Amino acid sequence: MKSYSAINFLKRNKFNLSLIFLAFLCWGRLLALRGIWWDDWSWVWQYFDSKNLSEYMYSSFSLFRPLDGLFVLLNLKLFEIIPEAATNIWNIEKFLIFLINSFLLYRIAKLTLHVESLLPEIIAITYLVSPLVNIISLTELTRRFYVCLFLTSILFSIKSINNRGNIKKCNYLIAILLSSLAMFSYETFISFDLL
Repeated sequence: MKSYSAINFLKRNKFNLSLIFLAFLCWGRLLALRGIWWDDWSWVWQYFDSKNLSEYMYSSFSLFRPLDGLFVLLNLKLFEIIPEAATNIWNIEKFLIFLINSFLLYRIAKLTLHVESLLPEIIAITYLVSPLVNIISLTELTRRFYVCLFLTSILFSIKSINNRGNIKKCNYLIAILLSSLAMFSYETFISFDLL
């Protein structure tokens, strides 16, 4: 009986498991890296160089990106809580957010395309292995998180409308909240949201 349920589980989640495997092939090197790279490093340097919290937050407030500074500050607290594993946790977080984004793209495409096709799978795999995303992924962890917030808001927007045309208010409000957070966190999301 257990082997039958395991086989059913594998059949039902074949694409999800293959996406996870592909993520490890493409992004497994992130889990082995030590240190903080690229734009994230400038925030780390500023954090350790600041005398107090207001000095650290000054640059993100002066650039009108307070959520940037707060989000990175929460991640930088890892250095105080678990100093020996902080960079590993940082890279695991990057890996997981990137994987979650590809799953979100798959779900959005699956819900919006009502015909049976391989297009949702192709979209998720293209995002996962895309050279453009591979370059973008070297930038700040916050950018990936904002993409995750925005994709989640799109998913809630789609789920807020049922077959009869009625709007599920709770899902719709969550979509607006997540979209607003993503939009006000980084200026490019204003144009992305409008498109």
